[in-house]
Amino acid sequence: MKLLGYSERGLINALLYEIAFRDAFEAQKLLAELFHLGQWPMDKPPPGFFDKCATTLVEQSFSDFGDADALFLFEFGKAGGAVFFEGKREKQYTLRKAWKVFIEAFRGNVRAKGLTSSLLCQLYFKQRLVNALSPGSGEDVRTGLLFEAPLDRRGGIARKIGKNPVVWHSVGMLKKHLGEVYYLMMIPERWSQDVEAWWKNQVATASPAPAGWNLSRWGAITIPDIVDFCNAKGLNRTLDVIRHNAGQLYREPVPLGAADWKNRNRRGLSLIYAPATNPHTCLHFFWVGEGCALRDYSEPTLMKPPEPDRSRTTSDVLRLITKEVPRSTRELDNGEIEKWRDIIEKQNRVWEIGASAPPAS
Repeated sequence: MKLLGYSERGLINALLYEIAFRDAFEAQKLLAELFHLGQWPMDKPPPGFFDKCATTLVEQSFSDFGDADALFLFEFGKAGGAVFFEGKREKQYTLRKAWKVFIEAFRGNVRAKGLTSSLLCQLYFKQRLVNALSPGSGEDVRTGLLFEAPLDRRGGIARKIGKNPVVWHSVGMLKKHLGEVYYLMMIPERWSQDVEAWWKNQVATASPAPAGWNLSRWGAITIPDIVDFCNAKGLNRTLDVIRHNAGQLYREPVPLGAADWKNRNRRGLSLIYAPATNPHTCLHFFWVGEGCALRDYSEPTLMKPPEPDRSRTTSDVLRLITKEVPRSTRELDNGEIEKWRDIIEKQNRVWEIGASAPPAS
């Protein structure tokens, strides 16, 4: 049975549950490797911080401080550690756009639609919550924290933790892990040196900014990097969710002309690498209009032509291709297994895929 979640929350839930239900040792290893994909432009978590996650809370409410897409509680040092994880998706989403909406609304005292549920605002709320829970803060989440407009509740009412016992239990768990707290954004755009420089020079040093604005422990992990991670680690249930949400999580890499029918014949054959379909080998790809077949010739014990995978349309496959080389439809018959296997193995070496990764001589 497939279990498919929607949008970025579906991705986060699938990823965390698939990791959590692996062998206990492997789960800890996978989670640590996932967090090491994060970019920390200012203060990086110390060595060993991600080695032992005690508990992960998924979509946990913190009352007026918002829900957390995920909260990771780590055993680290005497006082523990935590990471608040907040994700956003969409092909056109960028941090620059999100920051512009956030800071212009704050400085103009404009209650923009969706402002308090935005990625930046949600993590800012969690940071204020953590500061208030820390010893000696002088603040009390029972009576509430005051926020500047338009980040306050209407009427200038303080944000507080209410009476829900489950929320208070989660607050108690968090209070045991306040030694080192970090905030990780899951974003759809690739991280780059330009993004990092802009983040450090403009966003982190912004003035005027909301009270307690401190991005020194904020980091980012990208959805494209998570997709690559899932392919590399064989997290197939999460890949099912990624395919289910194809086209809306992030701008998927597509080779020049691959998605444009003007640049290819209605009928054709090529070797492709589509890691979301098979990360271990390139594939034989034949299409006629929107009908197509994918064949995997890499199996060394293959004695008869591989069963064609006809589950996707040609357009679906084109969106998944990251590498492609055209071949002639008159070149070889599908039944010439040894010859096609040799072609596939050579192409795998050229593209450094799977067991054939060493470059061809």
